[in-house]
Amino acid sequence: TPDVSAEHFENEVLTVNIISGRYYSIKNTAAVFLRLMLDGNSKEDSIERIAELFSMEVNSISEDFNALIAELITENLIVESSIPEEISSSSWILSSNTGKYSRPAIEVHTDMEELALLS
Repeated sequence: TPDVSAEHFENEVLTVNIISGRYYSIKNTAAVFLRLMLDGNSKEDSIERIAELFSMEVNSISEDFNALIAELITENLIVESSIPEEISSSSWILSSNTGKYSRPAIEVHTDMEELALLS
């Protein structure tokens, strides 16, 4: 969303909700998934890419990523859209250190909320 800033690192995406002052650490499998989505891939295509990457069945991980998406929407980090985006190259995935599959999770940090409320 326009009120969110994201920065990609090797195995992590750090995001900040500028309005709320909350910031988030999204690591490992969740970071790969979020980067795929930020590249313009649909939820379904991103889940398929994750399943291929970790040699897993789509059905066995879909629930994990649906929960992640729900949390990202609740935290106002992403918004649902039916408008297709231009898909960027996801060639970064070939050089990323993905490690083993881990259930996607978001670390929420609220220690900056008060500063955001002051502005």
